[in-house]
Amino acid sequence: MPVLDVFKERQFSTIKLGERDFKVPNEYTVEEVERLLELEQKRDAVEQEPVSDDKAKQEEQLVRFWALTFDQLEIIFQHYQPETTAAELRSIISHKEALAILGFYEKYRHLNTEKSGDAGKAKKKL
Repeated sequence: MPVLDVFKERQFSTIKLGERDFKVPNEYTVEEVERLLELEQKRDAVEQEPVSDDKAKQEEQLVRFWALTFDQLEIIFQHYQPETTAAELRSIISHKEALAILGFYEKYRHLNTEKSGDAGKAKKKL
């Protein structure tokens, strides 16, 4: 049976974590984008919450923030590595690295999609 792979030509970036290389896509399915945006909104809401004076509540806020962060990373990495889990990522990525990866994703994904869009426009003109 013939198969149409509409994602075949889409570009990706590579992130090296320890000895393993992970592919990070520049473009996602609609479902992945919706899930990423939903988690980003929840993470932003946690960031906007005032820090409680109660140590237990502070800890709970931190746990929620990092859970949402690693859930976002799980979606990003599962596009090419479907076996990757948030728990596995927690064991190989520090908190600082997790935020750096999310920043890398936001910054370079848009640059790569803009470049490919510009290249497509140039080809159409020829």
